[in-house]
Amino acid sequence: MASRFSLYRRAFALRCVLVALAVLVSGTVAVSSSSAVERATPYLPAPTGPHPVGTTSLYLKDASRPDPWVPSAGARELMVSLWYPARLPGARVAPYMTAKESELLLKSAGITTVPLDILSKTRTHAYADARAAGRRLPLVVLSPGFNWPRSSLTALAEDLASWGYVVAAIDHAYENAAMTFPDGRVVGCTACDFQDLPNFEQTVIEGRARDVSFVLGELTAPRASRADRSWRSLLGPALIDRSRIAMAGMSIGGASVGETMLIDPRVRAGINLDGTMFKDLPASGLSRPFLMLGQNAPDPSWDRNWQHLTGWKRRLAVTGAVHASFTDYDTLTQQINVDLGSQLPGARSLDITRAYVRAFFDLTLRGKPQPLLNHPSRRFPEVTFPRRVRAQVHYPPNPHLQSTCISPPAHNTSLHRPRSLSGAIPGKGSTDTSIRRGPVPDLGASSLECFSEDCADAGGVGFFVVQEDGRAQAV
Repeated sequence: MASRFSLYRRAFALRCVLVALAVLVSGTVAVSSSSAVERATPYLPAPTGPHPVGTTSLYLKDASRPDPWVPSAGARELMVSLWYPARLPGARVAPYMTAKESELLLKSAGITTVPLDILSKTRTHAYADARAAGRRLPLVVLSPGFNWPRSSLTALAEDLASWGYVVAAIDHAYENAAMTFPDGRVVGCTACDFQDLPNFEQTVIEGRARDVSFVLGELTAPRASRADRSWRSLLGPALIDRSRIAMAGMSIGGASVGETMLIDPRVRAGINLDGTMFKDLPASGLSRPFLMLGQNAPDPSWDRNWQHLTGWKRRLAVTGAVHASFTDYDTLTQQINVDLGSQLPGARSLDITRAYVRAFFDLTLRGKPQPLLNHPSRRFPEVTFPRRVRAQVHYPPNPHLQSTCISPPAHNTSLHRPRSLSGAIPGKGSTDTSIRRGPVPDLGASSLECFSEDCADAGGVGFFVVQEDGRAQAV
């Protein structure tokens, strides 16, 4: 399988997946004359939380800057979908996308032999313009993949909202196949024409960070302007807790999360869903919580940036996943007998993504302990912790030894220091239970958590194990 990095360099792998989707749909329709296949209606799995979900769309304009892709358009225009817990189920379930958006999304891949409105028929679970319930709820911002619309993350957004989150998914204008403005204008992927320019990916990342920061300002502004009074009335004046904001992004949207956190301290935590980090984090690091969740495939950019994440962090790999597994599309395509190469049957990809994303936000925005993030789970055997290892820690440094691991002090981790080392260590999934005998050095207030990317030259004595509760313990 090609690495995630190489796929992105070929148009971020997004158009490639869409082409595969449409070609396979076309083949399915061509080889089957049954009305059942032709009438198949894709649907998203129901949210798992206790609250009914409402949704509404917002049109926002940033008059402080021109559009980076179409300067003649003037100010930067954005469309945002909000999902939130609703007081009561509404009268109308919101559409997944318009028929025109579905048509343009498929045509962007050069496919005209399938029902062009097929994606617009997808059944969702959120009620259009239902009144919001609750006060001071945490806010999660979502940024989709390049050339994919904000609707591609609907199942994740609905699930978070059903558990009491406000979710805002952004359509970054001219960066997806089709986006509809309230006045009826439909714009496509003008940015796709610039992919061969130097630093294109960094330009996208920096622009998205500014988009997100602007949207946060609009959503958390204390007073409503005349233009946005209607949606603020629908949501209520105190729905969002401005002190509890986080972000998740998929693909290039995931690559934008770190940049957004660097320029906007309001974003307390971030998740990168299978996104190559085309713009590296600075050497000074990012100290807020960060989760990497992606395919079980190599990505040098993740390896390179891991050391710059100096706060709470996890890197999780999903065996059997493909790039589309972190959107709605893995599940939707299987319902019409489309094979994108995923080994996660049915809605399993969404089950995994929803569970780990919500666990991270419950931990970072609600302060609820999450064992799911500390060790492998029997519920989700597909998810592995490839970067957590038991590692010998030697002191002082010795450049002649290469098999040790020292993490920078970043976590305020509790360390338990016995007086000496002897014998063997009971294994917790480790294959190396041997230790060196000798005194344990005084670590003072140091803290560490061992991951393979943190390995450094070392010597001396010491042995630490990352416990199931996330602590590093000297043994």
